Amino acid sequence: MPAVLSIRRLKDRDMGAATNLLIDYWKEREIAATKRAARTFLEEGHVAAVAYEDTFLAEQEGKLAGMLGLVVYEGGLAKIRTFFMKPAFRGKGNGEAFLSFLLALLERSGVRKVTVHAFPETKQLYARLGFSQEGLLRDHFRPDEDVVLMSLFFDKQQRKLGAYTG
Repeated sequence: MPAVLSIRRLKDRDMGAATNLLIDYWKEREIAATKRAARTFLEEGHVAAVAYEDTFLAEQEGKLAGMLGLVVYEGGLAKIRTFFMKPAFRGKGNGEAFLSFLLALLERSGVRKVTVHAFPETKQLYARLGFSQEGLLRDHFRPDEDVVLMSLFFDKQQRKLGAYTG
């Protein structure tokens, strides 16, 4: 029978040992990081790993057409956290143009992977832009609504990027 495992919250007195423990784990995972980065992660959580967050608006003929919010993390990972077009602007290529612009921006900024929780009705749009399914999240945002986890690796995909006119 294994020894009893004791679990407790991290305390200030644990910071040195916990920092080393995290660094060792990151090395095992081949993630390059400094002690300062590990300490910051322990003190501030995932917020410290966020390089920037931003929200973009799409307009057409002076009217708001859609919104896209994203988070870019240290290490070249980005997540589209909000994306939608107003109903009057759907089905006309506007969403694809909007996403293409943001993907080109992310690619130029050095992001290597973009993830999104795609609703069933948007899965094909993301697929056309080079995203692949990585998983399925059942009942994720509400009961009876599954969400597809999709991702795009810039170094592995050749994509047609839309033009930005803003």
